[in-house]
Amino acid sequence: MPLPQPHPDLAGLDLLVSVGELGSITAAAEAHGVTQPAASMRLRSLERVLQVELLERSRTGARLTAAGAATAEWAAVV
Repeated sequence: MPLPQPHPDLAGLDLLVSVGELGSITAAAEAHGVTQPAASMRLRSLERVLQVELLERSRTGARLTAAGAATAEWAAVV
């Protein structure tokens, strides 16, 4: 059975897990070998697909929201 469209991007989910572990989009981007703007775009796309805010962004980093933490916990298993 095909996945419904749109569906969460596995690379975006992996990036979300890294943001939770590392505390910033920049650090997660570096760990994944992508630029910060590319990582930020991928995370915003994931938020649009899931229709939920996953991150609280600030000048000092990013924190997972409750929905982001639940999603990252689920994604870590996947």
